Amino acid sequence: MVGNPQRYRAALQQLDNRHATAGCLLALLLLLPLAARSVPVAVLSVAVLLYVTLVVPVATGFLSATVVIGWLRICTARNGLSAWQCLGGAYSCLKACHNAYLPLQRLHTTTSQVLFNLAAERLLCPEQPGSCLYALLLCSILGYIHTSLKRRVWSQLSFPPASGLGGLVGSVGSLVAARLAKAVVLAFGLLSLGDRLDRLQPGAAFMLVCGVYFVLTQWPGRPGQQTVAVELVVSAAALAPRLGSLRLGRLEGLEGLEEWWVPLATRAVAAASAAALAAATAWHGGWLLAASVMYACALVPGQAAWRGCWPQLRAQLQLTSRFPRPDPEQLAAVGTCAVCLDALASHTARRTPCGHVFHSRCLRECAHRFGNCPLCKRSLGV
Repeated sequence: MVGNPQRYRAALQQLDNRHATAGCLLALLLLLPLAARSVPVAVLSVAVLLYVTLVVPVATGFLSATVVIGWLRICTARNGLSAWQCLGGAYSCLKACHNAYLPLQRLHTTTSQVLFNLAAERLLCPEQPGSCLYALLLCSILGYIHTSLKRRVWSQLSFPPASGLGGLVGSVGSLVAARLAKAVVLAFGLLSLGDRLDRLQPGAAFMLVCGVYFVLTQWPGRPGQQTVAVELVVSAAALAPRLGSLRLGRLEGLEGLEEWWVPLATRAVAAASAAALAAATAWHGGWLLAASVMYACALVPGQAAWRGCWPQLRAQLQLTSRFPRPDPEQLAAVGTCAVCLDALASHTARRTPCGHVFHSRCLRECAHRFGNCPLCKRSLGV
């Protein structure tokens, strides 16, 4: 194929045709709600899984029928396979599916939200079927409005200098028209959704539980970044009327590691609440739904948090622990941090090997960027 662009074009066109065919075949899944009333959920789930993993790949050519027949022969040949080998093969398949599903963060975020709302509907408002999806749709629309209002696209305005004021007015007008179009669509969506929710009336407890879980899973925060979750925690601790000083003291006791603790805490709270909801669902007899919620809402997010958040937090804790806390005499002699010029406290200060005292956050940043003491430039051994 080297030196022949026509062959590249033909190969890409064939691949595009396969993708288009797969999209048309997967569009048939939109008809599933019509069969949900007459077909059990377990049978429907197995049929959808086989359709997505076998029928569509074979029909589009991504998977050969010969390979599928060979797999079926291996699975049905029971002479040379023992029961333990069959169980080992099944476990290997499940583990491979789990490892392929784990990195898809957006997919398992949406899946966990749907399953959590479904379990909450079964427990809190079983007489209002469909409330879970409408509540999730309402939260998604509000979340989109929040993201759209925060994200400014003024930097995308581009107009040639020769166009003058007319080009600028045209660019701003197109941006305003796009914003107004989004606002009109969202307004009609909220009106229709509000009318449907007014007929359903799922209850305040159900909406509160689903809304809190949606916020915890949609904006859990990223380790090491000043995200909305970190700002909300700090603001809530500062605005608390009676326990504000106590909570702020606890936050200061984190030694500037809120950007790492808060993402881990939000994920842990979401997983724990999902596990509690799964236990309550299993207590009321919904074993299949409880197992699905336990896997998609507790196990997968917990494992993702353990792999994505805890190693970075542990590295920061190990770096902080390398510097001991100063004595009261040293703390009284220094008084203020030489980096940020704020007052030092016993639970926020750390001492370098050369005897200088800084805030834990300031000392970590200097150790990461320069590796030297900010005052005497002595190596910190990081």
